[in-house]
Amino acid sequence: MAKEPKRKTQDRSQDNTAEKRTGMAPKPYTQSTQTSTSRTLRPTTAKKASSSKAKGVIQIEQASTSKSNRFATATKLKIFCIVKNESTSFSVDILDSETVDDLKKAIKEAKKPKLDKFGADELTLYKVSIPDEENIVVESNIEMVRLAPPSMKLWEKFDSVLPGGTIHVYVKPPQQGGHSKKPYFNKDDLKSAIIAAGIADKALVDGNPDLSRLDANEKTRLLEFLGRRVPLGDSYRSLLDIALSLKKAGHKMDDLKKFSAPNKKFLPVVGTPDLYIRREYPSLYKTIISQFKVPPTSLSQNRLVVTGTPGIGKSAFLVYFTIRLLAESDDIDPPFIIFHTKRNSKCFIYTGGSPQHSAVYSGAIEDFEGFISLPKTWCLVDSSPDPVLNVARTVISASPKTLTEQYKEVEKESPDRYHMAPWELDELEECRTSVRNFKVVTKDFMKRLYAKMGGTKCFAQGKNTLEFSGRILHRWPLDNHQKYYLKWASPHVQAEIITQLEDKLWSGILKDPIAGGKDIAKGPLFGLYVHHIFRKGSVSFETKSLTPNSKTGVLYIPANLSVTSIRTVDEFSGLSSCPKSQRRLFVPNNLSQVTISSDHPIKQTPLKNIIEKINGGQRKKSSKPVKHYFVVPNKIYAGFKAQDYITDNNTISKAIPQIIKTHVKQYALKIDLDTAHTGGSPGLSNRAASRSGSNRTRQRTGS
Repeated sequence: MAKEPKRKTQDRSQDNTAEKRTGMAPKPYTQSTQTSTSRTLRPTTAKKASSSKAKGVIQIEQASTSKSNRFATATKLKIFCIVKNESTSFSVDILDSETVDDLKKAIKEAKKPKLDKFGADELTLYKVSIPDEENIVVESNIEMVRLAPPSMKLWEKFDSVLPGGTIHVYVKPPQQGGHSKKPYFNKDDLKSAIIAAGIADKALVDGNPDLSRLDANEKTRLLEFLGRRVPLGDSYRSLLDIALSLKKAGHKMDDLKKFSAPNKKFLPVVGTPDLYIRREYPSLYKTIISQFKVPPTSLSQNRLVVTGTPGIGKSAFLVYFTIRLLAESDDIDPPFIIFHTKRNSKCFIYTGGSPQHSAVYSGAIEDFEGFISLPKTWCLVDSSPDPVLNVARTVISASPKTLTEQYKEVEKESPDRYHMAPWELDELEECRTSVRNFKVVTKDFMKRLYAKMGGTKCFAQGKNTLEFSGRILHRWPLDNHQKYYLKWASPHVQAEIITQLEDKLWSGILKDPIAGGKDIAKGPLFGLYVHHIFRKGSVSFETKSLTPNSKTGVLYIPANLSVTSIRTVDEFSGLSSCPKSQRRLFVPNNLSQVTISSDHPIKQTPLKNIIEKINGGQRKKSSKPVKHYFVVPNKIYAGFKAQDYITDNNTISKAIPQIIKTHVKQYALKIDLDTAHTGGSPGLSNRAASRSGSNRTRQRTGS
C-alpha cells in the first residue's frame, strides 16, 4: 500500500521561499478533512503508478524531471476574486491542475458582461490575502504577488484549502482608451492622490487632506488622479459640450426652448439628442441658485428634493441644471458638479467654464467624497441607491415611491421639497414639435393619449385593470410647489375606476373621506364617489343658494344619464346631454364642481369660455341662469359660502366678466357621507325629497 504523499510540506517550503522574496507572511497550513472536495487525475507523464484506497484518493507519481517530486492529486479550489475599483467579491470554481491562463478565462466568464470588452489575456492577476469586507481595495495598502506566467499551474501558488472570509485574487483590467494614463487613486488614498498631483504642500494640513485650500486649477489637477477622463463619445460628456457651445454663442438661457447635443448624440436620462426645457425649469433653477448659500447655516439648508408624479421630467431637470450652470459659469472660479447617476454608484464630475479648463471625470461616488465635503460643490443625485449627504449643495430627484421606500434618511435630513407639475397638453405639443425624435407622434394621437392617461410620458394599462404607481392619481403642486394635491390622471382613468368598483366596495372606500387620512387623499376619493352616484342617478340632494338669506332646495338626478367625454372647450357647443369632464358634470344649465375644501375659488377664464360655448354660443340670449353647484361633504355643507373668482395668476379678480356676473349663480350640494358609509343614500330620503314646503325648491337636472 502506497504511503500518503507529503505534498503539503513540500508546497509550503516552496511558498515560504516565494513569500520571503515578496515580503508576504507565510500562511499556516491546515489539512483538509472535507469529504466533498472534488478530486480527479492530474495529467502527467508518469513513470510508475501506485494506488491506494485510503480516503478514496487516486495518486500517480510525477516524473522525476518535475520541479519537485509532487503527486498528481487535483483539487477543486473556490477562489474569491475582486476586480479593481469594485467592492464586491465573487468566486470561481477551478481545479488546481489548471493554469493561470485558465483562471483568467474563468474570471472573464464569471464577470460577464463587465469584462466582455477585454481579452482574457489582457487581465493581470495578483495573489492576495485580504479580508472580504466589501470595500474597494487600496493597492498601496496590500501585499500582492503577480500570478505569471500564464502557463503556471495554480497548485504552485494556492493551497488545496484556502482561508475563508478572504479575497485570494486581485484582478486588474487593462486601462481603457480615452482615460487618463496617470495612476488611479480612490477615496481611501486621497492623500496619495494629493501627493501624486504635486499639491501636498497646500492640500495637506498636519498630514490630513483639506481641499478647501485649493483653487480651481489645483482641484482639476487632483481629479486627474481620483477619476478617469470621460471620452468625447460618452453621452455624459455631451452635457459639457452643449454648455461650452451655448457659452460661446452667448445665448440667453431664458429664451431657449431646448438644448441640443452636437452631432446628434443622445443625451443621458432623456435618450434623445434634444432636451426640451419645461416651463418651470428656469424658475426652479433660479430659485435654487438664489436660495443655496455658501457656507450654509445648517447642513440641511442647501438640500432640495425635486419630486412628483413619475414621468414628468424630474431627472431631466438635473441634466438641464448641469448644462445651464456650466454655461453660465465663471471662468476664474468655475463650479464643480457631481452628477450621481440613477440606481448606481457611478458618478460624473464636471468642471470648467472655458474649453481650456473644462473636463469631465468618472468614478464611484466614494472616489469624490473629498469634493462632496466642500460647500461650493454641487451634487446632483438622480435617485441613486445610496446618496452621500454632506455640506455640498445637493439637489435630489426622486419619485414619491423612492422617498418612502428608499430615502427615509434623506427625508429626515433634507426637509425641503419641490413638487413638479405634470405636463399640460399645450406643453406636450410644444415638446412634440421641438424635439426631433418626438415628431413621429401625430398631434391627434398625442391628444387622444393625453385624454386617456394625463400629463406624463410614462403610463401602463393592463388587460383587465389599470396599474397604479402614479398612473391613476397625479400630484399637482400648490402655488409655492412645497405642497401638492392629488387629482385623477384623466377622465378616462376615473371612468375606468368607477366601472370596476362594485357598490359593495364603496362603504369601505368612504372610510377615508369620513375619518382619518390626509386631505390630499380624501379629495380624489370623494370625487370618485360623487361621479359614481351621479352616473348611477335616481337620487335627490339637498342644495342651497350661496346668496345670503336664500332658501334651500332639492336637486334630482335621473337614473342612467348618458355620459360624453369632453377634451376641448369647443366640444361644449350645443350640449343637450350630460357630458362629464374631470372636474365638472355638465348639462345646459347646471355645472358641478367637487371639493372637500371650504376655500375653492373659481378660475374665471375657463368658466367664461365654457359658458360662451354652451348651447352653441347662444348663452347671452338665454334668460336662465347657469347654476354652479359645489358638491361638498355634509361636514362642511352648512358653513360653505360663495367662492371668489380668480385670474390666471391665481389672484382675486377685480374685473369679473359680465357674462359670469349675469348668468352664473353659485350653489352648494350636500353629499351625506355618514349615511352613505352605513349603506344608506348619500342624498335625501324619499320622504324628505317629497316635501315641498315653502322653504324648498325642487329642480331637475337639465331644467
